[in-house]
Amino acid sequence: MNFTLSFAARAAGAPPPAEDADLSGACIDSREAGPGKLFFALAGTRADGHDFVGEVLASGGSAVVSREGWSGRVVRVGDVGGAMLEVARAIREGWRDRAGGSGGPRTVIGVTGSNGKTTTRHLIEMALSPSMRTGGTCGNLNNHIGLPLSVMNLDPKAEAAVLEAGMNHEGELRRLGRVMAPDVSVVTCIGRAHIEYFGSLEAVARAKAELLEETAPGGLCFVPPGWSAL
Repeated sequence: MNFTLSFAARAAGAPPPAEDADLSGACIDSREAGPGKLFFALAGTRADGHDFVGEVLASGGSAVVSREGWSGRVVRVGDVGGAMLEVARAIREGWRDRAGGSGGPRTVIGVTGSNGKTTTRHLIEMALSPSMRTGGTCGNLNNHIGLPLSVMNLDPKAEAAVLEAGMNHEGELRRLGRVMAPDVSVVTCIGRAHIEYFGSLEAVARAKAELLEETAPGGLCFVPPGWSAL
């Protein structure tokens, strides 16, 4: 996707950067932070992205979102992960509001389920690709980090985005659904994956229903039969 650092700052509710930059994607790995990439300095269990901010800026990386103050092409925020979600949501809104290559509206399709998410996403992409340019989730990056990265790295010329969302706790799909705001939502199945966090299959179904609740008004939802929560 094409956006600017100042756009990202506004979306994240952060002060404007000292220097603006034209961007075409995002990353969380400093080794991928080349020209045009917005590096989000996330603190992980094995490494802290803030340790690499200086290296990223010195080696030609376009811009950084960080908790710490740096001069130049840097947006400073209190929560880097939260900023990722907000920037991705703003980018998705702008992408969908622009007409696709055929002049028609762009479509977001969200896929979740206990099993079969990636296979279903690939099948939808294969079905759509003969008639339109598609984009979507990178690999199986479907959590609160992977989904916003997938959105920010979407092909700007795509007419449909097929995005995958996973979860293992209540409330996660609501957050991801707000980023996607899908026009079409698909729940593949309700199964026992991560049931230790929910206690029952009905509770799993209620958590999956969070994506349906974030579907755009007038959108379509495809769900497995037999679940009252759906």
